[in-house]
Amino acid sequence: MTTNRPRALLVPFGYPDYPRDMLLGFTDASARTLTDLGIDVQFAPLTISEEDVPASRQVVRQAEVDLFVLLLVSWVEAPIVIATMREVFGRPLLLWAHMTFPEGDAEAFLGATPAVGVIRQTLEEFSVPFKFAYGQPEEVENLRALCSFARAAHAVRLFEQARIGLFGYASMGMYTGTFDHIKLRKLLGPEVFHFDQFSLIRRAEGKPMAEAEKSVAERAAGWKLTGGLNSKQLAPSWRVYEALKEMAAEYRLDAVTLKCQYEMSREWGLAPCLALSILGDELTSSCEGDMYLVVSQYLLHCLTGGITAYGDIHRARGCDLVFGACGFAPISQAAGIPLVRKHTALYEGFYNASPYKGGTVTLARLANKGEGFKLHATVGTVIEPPKLHEVGCPPYCWIQVRTDQPTHHFMQNLSSQHYAMVYGDGREELREFCSLKNVQLILS
Repeated sequence: MTTNRPRALLVPFGYPDYPRDMLLGFTDASARTLTDLGIDVQFAPLTISEEDVPASRQVVRQAEVDLFVLLLVSWVEAPIVIATMREVFGRPLLLWAHMTFPEGDAEAFLGATPAVGVIRQTLEEFSVPFKFAYGQPEEVENLRALCSFARAAHAVRLFEQARIGLFGYASMGMYTGTFDHIKLRKLLGPEVFHFDQFSLIRRAEGKPMAEAEKSVAERAAGWKLTGGLNSKQLAPSWRVYEALKEMAAEYRLDAVTLKCQYEMSREWGLAPCLALSILGDELTSSCEGDMYLVVSQYLLHCLTGGITAYGDIHRARGCDLVFGACGFAPISQAAGIPLVRKHTALYEGFYNASPYKGGTVTLARLANKGEGFKLHATVGTVIEPPKLHEVGCPPYCWIQVRTDQPTHHFMQNLSSQHYAMVYGDGREELREFCSLKNVQLILS
């Protein structure tokens, strides 16, 4: 799993006619504020004259960070700023200007607010995208919204480096699970590595059954097994889990999705639901080969650092939405003791039947929109799920989400049957990410 702690390069600018120790003091205070807000901070030298530009520009050029913080602690001449920062225009950029500050029984200033009047408009005329904030370092409440921008910038960088494993392809004629490889790589960043399910099956079958029986028995000691199941019967699923985990490490995959229907769930006789439910606590995972689903999951993970799941939409009534996959849910997200069942209809194998724990949850789905992408999302509170089952099947892992608004808007913008899920309210981070990547955001 990744961390959602962003990395920023603080690039401070000042003016030679002001006390240098004061400029450096305000720079250090700004760095402490960013650190307290959960951002890892690196420094460029204080830039106050033309002579300082080459050294600062070199640091900016070589920085391996998620975003750049262009900090105005005093007045600065615009050509100095442009000369220092121009090579990273187009990367996530935060423009932060200080204002007045207490000095004795009055207030004083170093001209940072007049400076930002010039710099802000200059950046617009250079067609540079940026986020703008103003205030002193101690005015942390004015700056807290910057956390969402920083996390979104972090997600953008992770996406540009992401490696997603696709085993098989979209299941059951699911058009919305298919994807344009070049479009995804070009506009959002993830690279996709394709494998056949046979590669996974062969790897799983090569795992010693006795070792799998021992390992799964240790893990299943905290589970509730129903229908006469014992942990020894779960060993084949454990072998699939180990094979997936091993291949993910070997190919440096950040997320995986696996076509389960019907080659594995019927022909091979083992649906990978339980294996993926175990892996889902360690690596972004999902099934049915739905690429835009697993990309949505990985996005939510990058923005929040949380474990992600997904569900099929099954009911919309009043303000409540009911989701549930036919066997996949990360084990750690169970409400109480995890419940494991055997598939008794449609498929063969074992699955996680645990209802989800309570809390706030964000639901999101990436989809095509003309030459680009859209992202449909909502936020709600998890409540007790209904008694529900697919005809002929035992209950799945259900989650019922109560939203602030009636579900009509959500259903009118439904982008597929599969929606990614993560605990927490990720709306602000999604807004910032979609703005950075030119994705149309639809919030229901």
